[in-house]
Amino acid sequence: MKVFKPLPSQPAPVQVSGPLAWARSNLFSSIPNSIATLTIAFLLLRYFPGMLDWAFFSANWRGDVEGDCVKEGACWVFVNAWLQQFLYGSFPEESQWRVNLSVLLLIVVIVASFVLPEKYRLKVTVPTFLLLPLIWIALLDGRSLGLEHVKSEL
Repeated sequence: MKVFKPLPSQPAPVQVSGPLAWARSNLFSSIPNSIATLTIAFLLLRYFPGMLDWAFFSANWRGDVEGDCVKEGACWVFVNAWLQQFLYGSFPEESQWRVNLSVLLLIVVIVASFVLPEKYRLKVTVPTFLLLPLIWIALLDGRSLGLEHVKSEL
């Protein structure tokens, strides 16, 4: 009859999965990576709260003119007043749905590239990504679809 002999104790295995293992292998895998990680973390902790405060919490959101910017933060009044110009430029207002549809098509294709089953993913999204610029040109120009022509400088 054999007698049971326990093996000697061994050190715990190094964790190979999870957030700590990912951080160890990606952020702290070498001395230069560790220095870069700590430096970036320090800079983010040092400056990011102030940037958030300036950009959002202490910002001026309401008003119509520059004089409405009375707080210490960013003046978003200008952005609110000019948002239409920022998004559409001088594209005719009655045709701005074309720009919106172009952006929506891009979002749909991007989302599809993540949610489609792997079997269909490349077969659908790669050709669609290649066709999107042609669809956009036709949509934004308008002539080939029987829509009102919008000059390219608009």
